Amino acid sequence: MIRDWITSVFAADGATLWGFQVWQAVGLAVLIALAWLAGWIISAILLAVFRKFLSRWGHAQENAVPIKRAIRPLGLMLAFSLTAMFSGALELPEDVHQTTVTVLQMLITLCGVLAAFKLSDLLTLRMRLAAEATESALDDALVPLADKTIKFLIVLTGFVIALQTLGFNIAALLAGVSIGGLALAFAAQDTIKNVFGSAMIFVDRPFQIGDWITFDGGEGVVEEIGFRSTRLRTPANSLITVPNGRLADMTLDNLGLRTFRRYREVIGVQYDTPPETILAFIEGIREVIRQHPKTVNDLDRMQVHFYKFDASALSILMVMHFAVDSWPEELQAREEINVDVLRLAASMGVNFAFPTQTLHIQSMPPVVS
Repeated sequence: MIRDWITSVFAADGATLWGFQVWQAVGLAVLIALAWLAGWIISAILLAVFRKFLSRWGHAQENAVPIKRAIRPLGLMLAFSLTAMFSGALELPEDVHQTTVTVLQMLITLCGVLAAFKLSDLLTLRMRLAAEATESALDDALVPLADKTIKFLIVLTGFVIALQTLGFNIAALLAGVSIGGLALAFAAQDTIKNVFGSAMIFVDRPFQIGDWITFDGGEGVVEEIGFRSTRLRTPANSLITVPNGRLADMTLDNLGLRTFRRYREVIGVQYDTPPETILAFIEGIREVIRQHPKTVNDLDRMQVHFYKFDASALSILMVMHFAVDSWPEELQAREEINVDVLRLAASMGVNFAFPTQTLHIQSMPPVVS
């Protein structure tokens, strides 16, 4: 039917074009055009359905962006699929027909990978919005890792389908990859250790992005948690990269999880200070701490006592905790406390001690000759 209609319109039966009969070449072009039109219509319907469904989730504008980007490769995939399905009606030679179907299947695979790539952005968007709704910053670091993993699996799946389309024995390839993978695993033990270290970090959550951590060999603010390593911004504003395998085995001190910030100082006063003055000075320091707006007025978190007899001073232990969120705020609170203690000492006539030594020289009796 298709052959009779095309030959009656375009050329006599048997005419050729580039090695094909005219009716076959024209028929292939018409088939591709009709298939593309059908794919475009189906894609438009799918876009409308997706928009209506995703509008219930909220963020309709953001959700529509990856859907729009996926529609074009999805429409092409449907067009190539329809072309491959009806290409048998063109009565092409067997080898030509087989080559045409193989090429169309490869194009279908490529378009499918591109469409899945764009649709994975929708899943990443939903994960990012869910992570932003939680207080933990570790979820925010997990989103780009999940996005990379999903895209890698999409490409791997497309690669395997393409190999199968080209006629490769997938089972034999997998067996060879398994043997090679075993040898590679021995050569990449550190990399595998770091990957497992990353998994432990995400499961145990010893820190999250934005936390200040200290460990054996450095300290800094966590900026990025990757599959292999974690990046930290140091106090010198440099960026260090620590393998996750090392971090998983280390003892970490997460300063970012502190509820309060402890400040401990020992004040030394001169030995000739009267006991009554020392006691009054201690009570004055306690009052300074109680009056400060950033200190925690709790007996367990505020200790000021005559501590011990040092070699050159009478030592007063001063311990307090600040309810602040950052290192600059803590420094400011320390400065205010220290200045108030200096003023208190000056008003009470208390002198601070410094290391001194007293040398006693005893006269020797005259030598009797």
